[in-house]
Amino acid sequence: QQELTVAAGGREALSWPASVGDVGAARLRYSVSGGGYGDAIDLTLPVYHATSPEVVGTAGQVEDQTLELIRLPLSAERSQGDLTVHLEPSLAAGMREGLEFLKHYPYECVEQTVSRFLPNVVTYRALRALGIERPDLEETLPDLVGTALQRLYRGQNLDGGWGWWPRQRSDPLMTAYVVYGLVEANDAGFTVDEGSLGRGIDYLYSWLNRSSRNASPDLRATVLYSLAYAGRGDLGRTVALYDDSRHDMSVYALGFLAMSLEMMEPEETARLDDLANEFANAAIVSASGAHWEEEEIDRSSMNTNLRTSAIVLKALQQIAPDSGILPNAVRWLMTVRENARWSTTQENVWAILALT
Repeated sequence: QQELTVAAGGREALSWPASVGDVGAARLRYSVSGGGYGDAIDLTLPVYHATSPEVVGTAGQVEDQTLELIRLPLSAERSQGDLTVHLEPSLAAGMREGLEFLKHYPYECVEQTVSRFLPNVVTYRALRALGIERPDLEETLPDLVGTALQRLYRGQNLDGGWGWWPRQRSDPLMTAYVVYGLVEANDAGFTVDEGSLGRGIDYLYSWLNRSSRNASPDLRATVLYSLAYAGRGDLGRTVALYDDSRHDMSVYALGFLAMSLEMMEPEETARLDDLANEFANAAIVSASGAHWEEEEIDRSSMNTNLRTSAIVLKALQQIAPDSGILPNAVRWLMTVRENARWSTTQENVWAILALT
């Protein structure tokens, strides 16, 4: 109880400090009386607990058993919180959240249209090759791919290219990404309009002939990789890029360059060995695995260090499949997931492509 005098027409504030335990709501009752009058109020207020969730992941091979330590911060309130452990028997299971994230991403730009179906198509092909059935993927994939392809056809410009958004000015980076996605869908057995794909390839060659001399080597490497993957690679330009600009390129672009060279000239191992050694020397090895970092991140290319690491992992799998770095790179990719997925659409796409 507290007593006080309030002047006519006046106002006073009273407080009752209190501690609230681990409950979902608190019921408060207040009453006042004076001068022969009285009033009361009964409130039920929700109790919100400040939380700071921590999500960690790891991956590797377990022959018999393994021990993972979970260390709680000293300041953690031990009476609250909980621990949830997800055990996934394979990398395929570990990629499920990434696929769901891309499926429900809210934007309808050209990049997201491709990113929504591309990793699903690649995962479907990989699981089918391994004899693993995913009825949910098989049931939803045709509609997912068909809807995305129709949206891409409608958004293709008269010059054959695609912009970042439908009917925007054609962009070589986005067109290269669309061409890559169309080829993957076609290889997975989905019906792809050959005319649309062909016009996209023609746009990329037109850009190479017209503007590539003033473009960055990273962009040229990306375009040349897309063309090589489509079976329309330009070996002369790719070798020239290696000879003239190799030391001026980002790490991810070197990954694209390595895969392009291997697809067009797999017997020419000297350049591929040099690139594999360069990747090995540039790897950053820690207790979490191995990854790669750029000296400077080019946001206009949608790149991050995680995307770089995924692309290099994919390149090493192609040019040096016996490299001892591969398991550590896989472990690092799985460790840095947030809520069982990666942060951006491009990180999810290339991580899934590399893991499959």
